[in-house]
Amino acid sequence: MDRIYEVSGMDCANCAKSIEVGVAKLDGVTACTLAYHTAKLRVSGDVQPDMVLAQVQKLGYQAVLEDRTHPTPAVNSQTQQVGGVLGFVKFLLARRDTALALLGLGLILPGVLFDELLPVFGIEVHSPVFAAMSVGALAAAGWPIVRGAWRQLVVNHAISINLLMTIAAVGALIIGAYTEAGLVMVLFAIGEALEGYTAAQGRNAIQALMAVAPNDAIV
Repeated sequence: MDRIYEVSGMDCANCAKSIEVGVAKLDGVTACTLAYHTAKLRVSGDVQPDMVLAQVQKLGYQAVLEDRTHPTPAVNSQTQQVGGVLGFVKFLLARRDTALALLGLGLILPGVLFDELLPVFGIEVHSPVFAAMSVGALAAAGWPIVRGAWRQLVVNHAISINLLMTIAAVGALIIGAYTEAGLVMVLFAIGEALEGYTAAQGRNAIQALMAVAPNDAIV
């Protein structure tokens, strides 16, 4: 039996791949495909929907079983009304993980300014507060990344880009490069969110076209 699920919370194509791998491990699943740009997960086999939904949740995402009797275009309200920078900020604030990336961006700015940019012009301003804020930025933006890396290891037994970024950030902390450690996590988190925002806009555009298509045609 084939069932289709609508998945949310993905920010990149790697997210879709991890869900495919995780769901495919369930007993009874014979085939599993997830189209990132439509957010549709098709699962074939003798497996209960609750097991699929629980597995997706273990990986850090959300899913609902699609109602084929009353299909409704799942237009993302986060991006359908406002585009550009304002739309991206709205997208960041709509979810806790992406809001933490925005918080990390605010915390890392003093360190980038005083530790990286001003010294180029011969202006030296040092303060432990900047280092503390950089570590705070690392913790805020990096927490969802570290959690995602752990879930990939536990559920899929796979090494992901999240794990590699975590190792890089920890290495920077060990050598005392606090600003660099925070910055690498913040940029990665913002980049992931930007990819998710762009995909959501494209998904909404496709679904909006589908919504205005006539249900009946006379030939």
